[in-house]
Amino acid sequence: MHISRTIVPFFLGIGLAFFAACSGNGTVSTGTTNGSASLLIKDATYDNLGEFKVTFSKGVIKGTGGTDDFTLFSTDQTLDLLQLSINSSFLSSGDVPEGTYSGLELTVSAIAAKDSSNNALTFDDASSLPMTVPLEFASPVTVAAGSPIDVLLDFDVKRSYTETGSTTFTMNPVVKPDPDPPALPVDQIEVTVQSIDTTAGTFVAKTTATPYRSFTVKLSSSTPYVVDYTYIYIGTSQIMGALSVGTKLSIQGGDYDSGKLTPEFLLKGADNYPTNFVITGGTVTAINTTTNEISLKLNYADQDQTGGEITTKANNGETIVVAYSDTQTQLVLTKYGNTKTNTGDQVVTGMPIGFGGIWNTSTQKLTPLLGVMDNISSIQGTLQGAPTNVSGTIWKFTILNGNKNGTNFTSLDVYFDATYGKLFRAGKLLSTSDFSTFKANDRFKAQTGWSLDNNREEIAKGLVGAKNVYISLANLDTSSIDASGNPITFSMTVSQSQNLTELGKSSSFTMTVKVPTNAEAFEYNETTRKGSNMAISGLATKLASLSTTANLYISGYFDSSTNTFHATEISINTP
Repeated sequence: MHISRTIVPFFLGIGLAFFAACSGNGTVSTGTTNGSASLLIKDATYDNLGEFKVTFSKGVIKGTGGTDDFTLFSTDQTLDLLQLSINSSFLSSGDVPEGTYSGLELTVSAIAAKDSSNNALTFDDASSLPMTVPLEFASPVTVAAGSPIDVLLDFDVKRSYTETGSTTFTMNPVVKPDPDPPALPVDQIEVTVQSIDTTAGTFVAKTTATPYRSFTVKLSSSTPYVVDYTYIYIGTSQIMGALSVGTKLSIQGGDYDSGKLTPEFLLKGADNYPTNFVITGGTVTAINTTTNEISLKLNYADQDQTGGEITTKANNGETIVVAYSDTQTQLVLTKYGNTKTNTGDQVVTGMPIGFGGIWNTSTQKLTPLLGVMDNISSIQGTLQGAPTNVSGTIWKFTILNGNKNGTNFTSLDVYFDATYGKLFRAGKLLSTSDFSTFKANDRFKAQTGWSLDNNREEIAKGLVGAKNVYISLANLDTSSIDASGNPITFSMTVSQSQNLTELGKSSSFTMTVKVPTNAEAFEYNETTRKGSNMAISGLATKLASLSTTANLYISGYFDSSTNTFHATEISINTP
């Protein structure tokens, strides 16, 4: 039987909640016409740190041209910024008065960090807290009814953090606001249905954790909705008929864009499960299509009404027998919600899968009601070099000296299908044409899913670490600036030891910098902590006019064979 090819980024019972449930609590006065705005935050990894937690106690969007300032939130929101690499988290979302706004003002009330060995570090400037961080948009944004805006904050930990000793640090927040970000991926969030619009195929969801936040969920014809690990509804019309106000759901994966979240999967747990009901998962080790039995090596039991018997078996890594029915057991094998009933023909050895069903204490077998593909691995390490093309859209990455699900490895091959997987660098979605720029020792982090066609795990989402250098403009050769084409190019002398180490060089050298027109450009004042986006078209003029006391921060990839730095992001920092 042919099975359509897919990777399933779905977590059954043990999903990773990168999507933080937070909310705005500003009040809009009666009679005011309202629009809506969402404030989100993202970050890239920083190898020197294992944890970097920042508590935001207040967020204000600043009005201009007669529009009053408006408080987006005033309740503490604590986020570990190093856990937001492939995802993003909400600081607030809700109604905002219509008007024009020029920027934001964030209040940071607490900072806590740990090094890569999990040792606590001391913040030297604790007496300066709370500190206010003003952020200016490149140009004012307009909030209007029916036209929601999303503002993505890029909190750059590497540029914000400065070591002052072996166990001490200081921080000068470098945060870039983007009032028109691309669609943002989310993994899991728990919500309650507030209202339903069957005509639009949407419903308003409210987070179940405080502080509460509401947003619109947009369904599609392929959205699957699993209920009680027993039934599945596919698509807008079926789901609308099954939903009701007050229903508690888990949104498993999706994209947030323009005020709406389009989910990959909806999941509802039962209020009262039947006796001996079990939600458990593991890896298929054997299949017997004659007796309709699957051997499942357990790795978790998230819902266990058997007196803890299955939990104990899962903790011990034991194998149980799953006695399925070809005509009754439903399998959800793709993120598009396709269901299969011939269970034994669909499952293969090595496949990670979770089941919800009834445990028979006499036969010591599980009768499953529903089976769902499970996510597999989190992988991080460094690249051996550029990936190799296996065939068509399939590529092979070799990861060195890394960690997979808590276990270290020296070398690991993992596959990527460009049709389904996504790779990012410096906040940008990459295409296969970018693969030739991947270099040995580039940092790499990925989450994998299962390929049904290829019977193996493959990269679902990945982050390729960018090289980052911070160079004084005194090292810029102004005569080398060439803005006649795309990219803009110029030359700089690289001599600082930290930059040489980052680029894998041992001595001072001249580096050519190439900045394409689609790169992100930013201006930042390190004293006032004010920053704004900058048009690439004005970059050459700006570089030539600045004082040599300014600094240039460049993020992207470095070609050591030609000493050329290809920038995906550039920032001019003035003291």
